[in-house]
Amino acid sequence: MPSPFVRALRLVCLLSLLVNLLTTAARADLVWSPQTGWRIEGGVISGLSGTEGRNALEMMNKARAAEEKGSVRGPMKTYEKVGKRYPNSVYAPEAYYRAAKLRLKRKQYFKAFEDFQNVVGRYPNTPRF
Repeated sequence: MPSPFVRALRLVCLLSLLVNLLTTAARADLVWSPQTGWRIEGGVISGLSGTEGRNALEMMNKARAAEEKGSVRGPMKTYEKVGKRYPNSVYAPEAYYRAAKLRLKRKQYFKAFEDFQNVVGRYPNTPRF
């Protein structure tokens, strides 16, 4: 019979493995394509449902379409609105990241840093981290 220390160590390892499996399986990725717009791929929904989810997705698609056409200021503001209005959604880290990239184009370095800091500080489990 293993000692209490060995049993506790096994339990910790098992719990760690279980948490890792659950977080990996539950992670969703936000994917862009010009034909379909933004879509969620992976294990969870956006964190929003109903009208809020549709509004966030619509705002993200509008901003990205304008960005693809070469616009900077409008999409940047829209992305920041998404991040502020829907901070617990899968859209928020991507919105802050894209806003930061657009701010870099405008040479707004301090505000770009703040947006990148939002991604790093609030969403460490996202691919943009």
